[in-house]
Amino acid sequence: MLYFACLPVIILTYRNSFRGKMAETVTPLPEEEVLMTPHPYYDHCSTEVKSFIVNEILPVARQYAVVYHSHETAEESEEPFKHAYRAREHLDTCLALTNSVLKRTDESDWDEEFVEKDKQCLQMLKNFLLYQKGKINSQVEEPQNAEPILLETFEKMKHLSSEDNLVSLYCSVCNELGVIWCQRGEFDRSHEYLTCGMNTFEGYERENAPIHVNELFCPGAAQQTEEARREAWERTYTHTLYYLAQVYGHLGQYDKAALFCRRTLVRQLSNISTVPDAIEWSFNAATLSNYYSRNQRLAVARHCIACAQIVFQSFLKKVNLEELSENTKEKAERNTADIARFWIRLVRTVLLESSRVYQSKVAHKTAPSQDIDHIKRMIVASEQMCEVAEKIGPEDRFEGIDVSELESRVVVVTSTFAQASEVFKFAQEQVDIAHGFYKLNGYVSDHIEVLQDTSNLYKLLSNFEPDFETKCKMHKRRIDLMEETSNSLNTQYYMMVCRQLWYEIADTYMEMAGLKSDNSKCHISQADIKVIQKYNKLSQQSHKYYKKFHDTIKPERNGVYDIELIRPLVLSKMGMSKAKTNFVVGEREQFRFVNEAVEEYKWIVKYLDSHPDAKERCQQQYELVRELSTLLPTQADRLQKLLH
Repeated sequence: MLYFACLPVIILTYRNSFRGKMAETVTPLPEEEVLMTPHPYYDHCSTEVKSFIVNEILPVARQYAVVYHSHETAEESEEPFKHAYRAREHLDTCLALTNSVLKRTDESDWDEEFVEKDKQCLQMLKNFLLYQKGKINSQVEEPQNAEPILLETFEKMKHLSSEDNLVSLYCSVCNELGVIWCQRGEFDRSHEYLTCGMNTFEGYERENAPIHVNELFCPGAAQQTEEARREAWERTYTHTLYYLAQVYGHLGQYDKAALFCRRTLVRQLSNISTVPDAIEWSFNAATLSNYYSRNQRLAVARHCIACAQIVFQSFLKKVNLEELSENTKEKAERNTADIARFWIRLVRTVLLESSRVYQSKVAHKTAPSQDIDHIKRMIVASEQMCEVAEKIGPEDRFEGIDVSELESRVVVVTSTFAQASEVFKFAQEQVDIAHGFYKLNGYVSDHIEVLQDTSNLYKLLSNFEPDFETKCKMHKRRIDLMEETSNSLNTQYYMMVCRQLWYEIADTYMEMAGLKSDNSKCHISQADIKVIQKYNKLSQQSHKYYKKFHDTIKPERNGVYDIELIRPLVLSKMGMSKAKTNFVVGEREQFRFVNEAVEEYKWIVKYLDSHPDAKERCQQQYELVRELSTLLPTQADRLQKLLH
């Protein structure tokens, strides 16, 4: 099985390197009686070549196979490539022997009847040896030595037709070169080699599978079955598709990347035989949903996650969990939590997109006449989004997996509060599953991410809720979740996490204050005293958490702030200033707060003007602050006149 590792729009968590588990299986060691049996490919060679294969190549090949199959000992763990180096030495021995015999075929005493066939067979053996050596060079992290060897093999074999019985070796060489060039960042060249391999496979129409890459060399390869050959041939093609998916991702061709990811998953589905296989397949299938979610194809995203969950759970039912190693059990539990997190993200996207549709329809009923045309355009765009979200065809489905019951729990377009609430409840079940594994004590970052997703779910659900009090309760629930967690964290070790929580808490209090103001039948300053007190308390709490966030960002000795922190700093200053100017207080205090806000805005403008790189990071905020820094003094002047 393979993990998709280089698709930024598709993959959330990278579990393996680009190469993945790609090595072709070396033919298992045979019994002694078949050790000296050469492959039928050599049947038409001269007696001398057959003798060479049996007496010189196969004995070394057996030593190679023993080394290649050997498990690393404690001593070898200090030298991780020790077995690979030894295997490469045996390949070098075989290459030297093969080159020697190849030279002799040009001598006059060689049997003319067999010379062409002997050269062909020996050259093909040499191609295999070069390929295997190049692959080992890649495995021991020597791509500079691997590439010229593999390129030589590629040039020797590119003349083969797609019907040749030895094209499997050619496709394997293309895969290796594709991986090497991708690792170098040369994605176009990688694509070129991988496409050669793919086209060769797809052009192969013979009934029997081609000879496997190891058969010309490994002892006992004559006993290879057609089924084993077919499996190896199909596996090589699956690797090609997998690597092409990675390359298309790097090239920014995300549609093709997703297509090749899906083709890879379809081919892997029938080969799941172990718990790790089931974990990898389900994780990749669920990960693919990210791409479809970002492209608003929510029904396809839902199908990917549902298939991931059903396949994984179905396989777990077939095994005795008590017999699994502790490591495998932990991976299985983590995978269950990860699939739950994919569900949470999908529901978040569903509620986000649906709330836009819902709010555009509500706005249409209450909008002033001059805004009707704009609202109508929003509704048309929303309806188009709904069509895309619900669209799913046979080509998007994984055949043979019944996910209808699970899919029915997540409506991809919610048009009412009742529908949104049902989807929200499903997401809450997934939150419990995710937090069951990603506990705060041990998985702080993951736990916080799930917590923030939960907060976001409440926020999105509130968009469907018409009742003011219920909306506020939802936001208060968000605050309670985040305050409780932030209070339990040590800021010395989790400062970044605490900052995220404090900022979101501040934003949520600000949003509640806005709701309180909007719900007032008159201007908030003229509202009932109790309403004003609640409004001020919310604004005060918002200011408190913005300041808490702000005070953790310190300048360096020269007074310059870290470029990565300048935007959060500007946003926190803007938040504090807004909270202050929102206070419903006496004119004298209001005058003081407005002046303090003006000073903050002037500082922001001055700092950004003198630091162009920082200004570039905060262009949108800069324009807004510059406007406010010119408008607020007018308000301050008006207040000052009232005071006098």
